[in-house]
Amino acid sequence: MKYLIVSILVMMNVLTSNAQTTWVKDGKNNNSFKGVTDLIQLKKDSTYLLTCSYRFTYLLKLDSLGNIIKNMPITETNNYVSLANGIVEVNNKIYGIGDISGFGLWYNNLYIRATDEQSNNFWHHDIGDSINYNSTRKIKYKNNILHVLSVKNLDNLPTPSIINITKLDTNGIIVFSKDIPTDTIYKFEANAYDFEILSDSSYIIFAEKRRKLGQLNPWFIKADKNGDTLFSKFHELPPNKKRGAFFSSVLLNDSSIIVVGENSDSANITKYDQNGKIIWERNYYSTPNNNRGFVSVNTTYDNNLIACGYKYKNGLGGNNKNSYINLVKLDTTGNIIWEKDYNHTEFNNYAFKISPTFDGGYIMIGGYSDSSNTFSSYAIVIKLDSLGNYNFATTINPVNKTTESISLYPNPTNAIIYIQALHPEEIKTITLYNINGSLINTYPYDSKSIDLSEYANGNYYLKIQYQNSFETKKIIKL
Repeated sequence: MKYLIVSILVMMNVLTSNAQTTWVKDGKNNNSFKGVTDLIQLKKDSTYLLTCSYRFTYLLKLDSLGNIIKNMPITETNNYVSLANGIVEVNNKIYGIGDISGFGLWYNNLYIRATDEQSNNFWHHDIGDSINYNSTRKIKYKNNILHVLSVKNLDNLPTPSIINITKLDTNGIIVFSKDIPTDTIYKFEANAYDFEILSDSSYIIFAEKRRKLGQLNPWFIKADKNGDTLFSKFHELPPNKKRGAFFSSVLLNDSSIIVVGENSDSANITKYDQNGKIIWERNYYSTPNNNRGFVSVNTTYDNNLIACGYKYKNGLGGNNKNSYINLVKLDTTGNIIWEKDYNHTEFNNYAFKISPTFDGGYIMIGGYSDSSNTFSSYAIVIKLDSLGNYNFATTINPVNKTTESISLYPNPTNAIIYIQALHPEEIKTITLYNINGSLINTYPYDSKSIDLSEYANGNYYLKIQYQNSFETKKIIKL
């Protein structure tokens, strides 16, 4: 209990004190950032580790400002390998999943690898028949075990595809590998993108399946800790109803799960209990006939939800590449707290993963294409503050202000809060936001105090803007 309390206090200090830097790394302007597929923040030093798969596979380590510290290749003799589908960190080791295939041969086997930050290979597994296309989906660590979700025989009609769970210890010993059975009617293109592991090590799998040449339909699966199916719920949609609604999930507690995706022309969020019952469902439209979808969801430090994806600018049809990156913060009942659209370039902007960072902000990865070559994709890595802010007009690395740059006191306060700046001459603007991210007030750059007496009690954020960076400070009004 003592260590839990210390951890909570440390995290609270991070959220209320640390400066939140923002930056963007663009794969078009830097070849090292091409093909970014996953990203985690390392617990020991708050640096970032990226997986990249562009012509060859490598791990990229970044500092807190997104500057490259190490570039580490991932190789296997006479084979092409990737860790494109996910990495986790456990006790300073990196466990990743992807695909492996022989040079010049059209197949993929499942690839699971344990490495360190220097890309030294401790162990790996090559799982498959070296004939069909097999693909890993997600890796998670829970209850001292690695859990891997994958799909075998994908896109290989008339051979039915099969969803699989493989369970390993951290030494690479396979505990079991179980295939999830399907039926004889909807047996083609069974697919899965995410899964959750409950405290008793049972599984909730969010999948989809379809008849041959038919549309995809949602499929909810529960399996026990040995991978044996307890039950599955299949929902056949009406004709021409599109729903790839199971792109990403997050476990709120041991009894409910949030899942995001798309439903026809809207972004979709659904809350399930562990028995497959829908607790609530929300669809989010942009404007009539415009398509949007959520691709990733996560929890925030203030116990809400953050989701990212895409939103088409000009509706459906031939101009689908004209899309924004869409980021939405929601409460746990699906109500929108704030929403941001980002237009990195004029074509095909999208995001496919969002994660909270230790300074209270967010890290997001995605891609885009530009007007010079709309068929060429470029990766982007975006560091945002806690309110989802970043000036996309520039990709200049900010100056990292230390936690001593700005002091606020007394905090909490019931009226006046004083601002003490280490370098007041560098301040450009001072702005106040409420907990929902809405702008409350703007103050002169040389303000020495702020009067909060007219505002309701609660939490606020003070943003101090410098030339190429900013700090966000949490204020508590009593």
